[in-house]
Amino acid sequence: MKHNTGITAETTESVALAVDGSQPVWMTLNEARERAFTGEIVFETDPEVLAYLDHGVVYYAERVTDASLGRRLLEAGVLDVEQLDRGTVRVGDIEHLGRLFDRDPSVDRDAVVVVAESSTHELIADLANRAITTVRVTAYRHHPSG
Repeated sequence: MKHNTGITAETTESVALAVDGSQPVWMTLNEARERAFTGEIVFETDPEVLAYLDHGVVYYAERVTDASLGRRLLEAGVLDVEQLDRGTVRVGDIEHLGRLFDRDPSVDRDAVVVVAESSTHELIADLANRAITTVRVTAYRHHPSG
């Protein structure tokens, strides 16, 4: 019995990650890991879930309906408004937090990382255990918040 991985011989050379049709989320994530995929996978659920990967590992995931990362960090109590304001680089509609710890050394790096990791792990585990869906893939697209 042949197992269909969703990746064909012709796509293995030309695309970073190709998924044909609906399949379980865990299968898509396994393929991304095996290919060391870096970029964005949009799981076409309701609401959509955006997952950002680096070398096949999901480093951040969110629903399109979720509050911004900065707002979520405020709500979790790991940042206050002043820390968020000092640590955010705003360019147009983008609120970039990639330099948060450099711009405000008073921020507890470990607490921020734990909040981001735990929410990501919870969302991905839930999705991987229940959803069969189609995806959209963009190689080397990273989360806009940095």
